[in-house]
Amino acid sequence: MVLVECRFGDAAAVEMMVDSGAQHSVISAPLARRLGLMNRLDRSEQGVAAGVGRARIIGKLRSVAIYLKNVEFALDFSVLEVQDQLLLLGLDQLRRFRCIIDLEQNVLVFGGAGGVQVPFLEQERVRRYIQGTPLDGCRQM
Repeated sequence: MVLVECRFGDAAAVEMMVDSGAQHSVISAPLARRLGLMNRLDRSEQGVAAGVGRARIIGKLRSVAIYLKNVEFALDFSVLEVQDQLLLLGLDQLRRFRCIIDLEQNVLVFGGAGGVQVPFLEQERVRRYIQGTPLDGCRQM
């Protein structure tokens, strides 16, 4: 499991799972509410997300400012109607920002070779995340 730390404005830092197997980047409705993002929800793009499980997509958040290693990025997220706190970076945004998942250096590189390097969370923090979080969850750091 690959996790990176990110921040939404002045909100607390949260863990974001990097999932190259997910077609779209997603955020759970409870986390979007906690971060004060639901007033920006575009409900015109609803549907069902299917993969390991199924969840209702209640809309889309566009150009959400998040900070990774003090660099601001405007990311798009589908909002899922699930109970867990979930934040996942999928292929849509990985491709858009020409990301490289560098498993040798343990960094996610935004902008291709020579871009902004965002370190993976160390394995001990990943273990604590897994132990302290429900399936597909995301905890406040």
